[in-house]
Amino acid sequence: MKNIELPCFMLPYLDSMAKDDKKDSYIKRSRSDLRVFQKWIDGVTKGQTVSIEWIHQLHKEDYLKFISWLDKKYSDASKNRICTVIAKLLEHLEVKNDFNIKDLVDAPKSFPLKKKDFVSDQEYKSLLKSFRSSQNVPDLYKTAHKELSNRNVSILYLMRFYGLTPAQISRINMKDINFTHNELQVDHDGHITTLKLLLKHKRQIYLYLKEVPRDRRPRNKSKDPLFVAYNNTSMSFQVDEEKQQPQRLAERSIMKLLQVEIRRAAIRQVSSTQFRNRAILDAIEAEVDDKKVMNVFGITYPNYLRRYKNYLSDIQK
Repeated sequence: MKNIELPCFMLPYLDSMAKDDKKDSYIKRSRSDLRVFQKWIDGVTKGQTVSIEWIHQLHKEDYLKFISWLDKKYSDASKNRICTVIAKLLEHLEVKNDFNIKDLVDAPKSFPLKKKDFVSDQEYKSLLKSFRSSQNVPDLYKTAHKELSNRNVSILYLMRFYGLTPAQISRINMKDINFTHNELQVDHDGHITTLKLLLKHKRQIYLYLKEVPRDRRPRNKSKDPLFVAYNNTSMSFQVDEEKQQPQRLAERSIMKLLQVEIRRAAIRQVSSTQFRNRAILDAIEAEVDDKKVMNVFGITYPNYLRRYKNYLSDIQK
């Protein structure tokens, strides 16, 4: 999607982010989300150049069509993120509407949550066992699997117990984690949340870092990525020569390693969304205050939690 050019009137919005000291990763992600919007616009206009006036003339029905288009291509989390960026763009452009595009996508879905929408305890245990065991791993990859076991278990913990997405995990830098206070700062599309890590999970991350060779190990309190990419051919953690730091483990790589282990564990296909759903459900079941749940998981719409509460009520009957 990098070949999609943004119209001139969108660029000042991105420039304003830099002036507001937004993270480079946030600006890059916002640019990518705007390209999604532009791709839809190109489809509607048959590739014709649009002006800011064209944007001002869009109606609620147009945005509903856009969201319907997103439904076929993106997860709920991605749709929320994309529409949040567009809502901020419209605000920057001083587009006056009697609705907020984010409200159109952020409202709870009409269908109730079901058991299949959550990772079960048994599925998680099977997956954790697979992450730690080299059983059924091809001989060619056994060394790599062993060296990556602690890194990958750390990632699994962050998905299962803190509801983090592969994109969020990929973006974590060393300066975001405080081993002394067991804290981790997470970027929820520009909103920074501080999570309190369980001691067991903090120690797991620390163990992984100690196993990375010193010359490739992320530096404490730096902008080095927490999770480092690995080359299965050279059997080594990678270095980004251009940035002179360890190579960041990409979102796509995290998704791939999860799917590989799912096949090895012989469980149904699950995604990070089902891990996140389970983490949210656990927090609500533990009677954590709604505002705290929303802050921890980066939820912006209060009624979003209603589906989880309804599900709990149904299974407790």
